Amino acid sequence: MSRGNPLPRGRSPALALLAAFALAFAGVAPAVGAVAAGGAGAPGAVGPAGPSFAQSASDGLNPCIGTIDEDRGPESTTLVTIQGARAGDKTASLMVGFAPDGSVVGVHNDTAAGRWWQYDVDPLPNGDLLVATTEPGITVVERIDPATGEHVEVTRLENIEDAHDVDYLGDGEFATVDKGDERNRVVIYDDSGETVWQWRFENHTDRFPRDGGGPYGTDWTHVNDVDQIGNDTLLISVRNFDQVIAIDRDTKEIEWTLGEDDEYEILNEQHNPDFIEGGEGRTTVLVADSENDRVVEYSRTDGGEWERTWSLSGGGLHEPRDADLLPNGNTLVTAPRGHPALDVTHRGAAVRG
Repeated sequence: MSRGNPLPRGRSPALALLAAFALAFAGVAPAVGAVAAGGAGAPGAVGPAGPSFAQSASDGLNPCIGTIDEDRGPESTTLVTIQGARAGDKTASLMVGFAPDGSVVGVHNDTAAGRWWQYDVDPLPNGDLLVATTEPGITVVERIDPATGEHVEVTRLENIEDAHDVDYLGDGEFATVDKGDERNRVVIYDDSGETVWQWRFENHTDRFPRDGGGPYGTDWTHVNDVDQIGNDTLLISVRNFDQVIAIDRDTKEIEWTLGEDDEYEILNEQHNPDFIEGGEGRTTVLVADSENDRVVEYSRTDGGEWERTWSLSGGGLHEPRDADLLPNGNTLVTAPRGHPALDVTHRGAAVRG
């Protein structure tokens, strides 16, 4: 199986419920700010489908955790956002920068700025960081100077609730998702915060029936991620329907669907899918298959069928929230409740944890 480089897109992911997520990218300095916060956890060894992969001898702690393989480790800063909850308790909402050797180089405390949750972070073309955060009942989008940790700009989207992700599309436009009751939509807004395009799930009940997903009127779709994967195509994660979909922005038609409501063999309440151009130009999706306790990659055949081409599981990996294909071909995986981020090779060897 061949794994190609990701197509250009407005993000590399990172967000989740009740946990920490990570995002790695080159050439961006770490955010700085308040006091560094450490944490320990029990991440996983790996057990992908297909060929035989390296695994630990048991489901205990991975012996690599807390170590860096200098020959195969990262070459740039890794940013980890911590949502701000643990075991039902409210904790600080943080962004932490890690140097290639694993040391903490900066912490940005968004709780000190009045935010409640902190979700996805992405680098903007000018080097600033674009961060999805919340205050009670609304979404707050921040632009942060990574050199100083200062908020360059704060946009309050009062008609969008609990957006887990925001992506810069170019030309002054941004894409986000709205989980608000009776809204459940994908939104594109401009620099002023005005909505210029939206896609509402209630207009597509043939594909997303009101008696499917979660409880209608409370947490029906739990739409939790959006990526631009082409000039006119948006990749959307619909968690409570166990589906990843691609929407044509111009026609508002669904181009393809990965997964099916309650078909847990495929996906089970997933987070943060990434589009990858796989071998032979195939459409490929790498996704944190959270409730299946694995990371999984699917490739779409010419006939429109999906084939599972890679997976990562075992060793205590629990409810992963994000998986990013790194420039060196490794995969960066994050999971909640204190589990450290894992940097694994295609054959399952953990080089950083």
